[in-house]
Amino acid sequence: METLLVVVIILNVLLKWLNKESCVNLKNIKTYLENEKNYKTLLFISFSFFIIILLWFITFKANKFEHILYNYKILKEMTLIERFKYELKPFVFNNPYFDSKKEFLYNILIFSPFGIYLPLIFKKENIIRDIIISFSISLLLELIQLFTLIGGFSSNDLIGNTLGYFIGYMLYRIFIQNLNKSNITILNMIVIITLLPIIIYMIINTISNIDIYIFKRY
Repeated sequence: METLLVVVIILNVLLKWLNKESCVNLKNIKTYLENEKNYKTLLFISFSFFIIILLWFITFKANKFEHILYNYKILKEMTLIERFKYELKPFVFNNPYFDSKKEFLYNILIFSPFGIYLPLIFKKENIIRDIIISFSISLLLELIQLFTLIGGFSSNDLIGNTLGYFIGYMLYRIFIQNLNKSNITILNMIVIITLLPIIIYMIINTISNIDIYIFKRY
């Protein structure tokens, strides 16, 4: 109970600027946890944090600014059709520029939360709808990489992302589907408090790598 109080106090500071009415009454934690508005707010924040981390991993796959520029120079010399065929064959892991098997596993891992979040965000569970949404987001990210030269178009990424959704969905069905809103609210609190330091690290890491690259050049 003491741990939950600490979590609620820390989270209350984070939420105060979003919604002043959501300040926690420590004498009535149960009411706070079951409040529909608080439930949606925490779900939105944790999902937003997940999206931020997802985009960071896609952009800074190797956590190195020079890696992005190196990849950019390679892809810039290719035509759009060549970039589209960069890694089009499924389950072929022979990319000479990075460990494509490891990246395939990363894609499964990083996309698995979609299988949990989408059923929670929508009131009615619909696996076909969620698969379409997950695949469409994955396809959009691949196209963005294709046209911005951040990376090439990869069928393995699409497959890995979709597999990740299914794994996340299975976790949702096994562990989360039957939880009440109070428990899901607590889970979102834990996710937010866990992901916030990761996001801070990502920002510092990115700025540091950019500064190091600029320093090396000059």
